[in-house]
Amino acid sequence: MNILSLARTVISAILAKGWVFLIGLVIGIPTSILGMQWMGVKLIKQDTDCMSNIAYEIADQRHVSPEEKLNALTSVSTNYIECLNKVDPNKGTVEFLKEQYIRQKSDRP
Repeated sequence: MNILSLARTVISAILAKGWVFLIGLVIGIPTSILGMQWMGVKLIKQDTDCMSNIAYEIADQRHVSPEEKLNALTSVSTNYIECLNKVDPNKGTVEFLKEQYIRQKSDRP
């Protein structure tokens, strides 16, 4: 085995590992420790988005009557549970980034 064939083998192995990493990144399957960390970041960000939705909804209820606040809190708790049910730890990176882009472009979540 000469040096040139060894170099080709090493380069093809590196490229194959890179492709596996990229495919895993796009479809949401962690293939390394970095992939696991990115999956955790996506999960925490989705949870944080749910919490910020609650904060906005509660802040909107500052100047209403107590009866309306009670009805609004019931609605807020229902919306929070629905939001948590939509959290997907296996969401692909492309889908996640699209949602975050749309969320940042809107005035409110």
